Amino acid sequence: MHALRTAILEHTTADGVHHDWLIEDPTRPDPKAPDARLWTARVAPPPQDWPQRRRLELTAITPHRRNYLTYQGPVPGNRGRVRRLASGTCDAKLWTAHRIVLAMKTESIQIELQLVRQSADLWLAPVLAGPLVRPNERSCKTGRPG
Repeated sequence: MHALRTAILEHTTADGVHHDWLIEDPTRPDPKAPDARLWTARVAPPPQDWPQRRRLELTAITPHRRNYLTYQGPVPGNRGRVRRLASGTCDAKLWTAHRIVLAMKTESIQIELQLVRQSADLWLAPVLAGPLVRPNERSCKTGRPG
């Protein structure tokens, strides 16, 4: 599978703050099409905490529009505001209806996860590996901070 774009948004609503994780969905006919929907899940901890966790609990939610990979600002319909905390790519090693194995790399974290579906909307994701990329480390590709 090819690299899939991903983003993690901080979503602030009247009820509080949560995080939306968006990934291009390779099961769609054309995941890179402008109108393609993204696999989307709500997760409580912010992405910088993911590498230290043993497991993440995710709630699958309505697939988001592709523009949310880069969008920041108010959510239409008076549904709060989003702020992008991380963006990058996921290398999907396996993607089925019940199990997803991927390596995610963003500006701030590098992590491997195995997502296992527990019910229609609940996924558990043991963290397989994931050292935090330190801000003063340099990217091999760009020479800029990681």
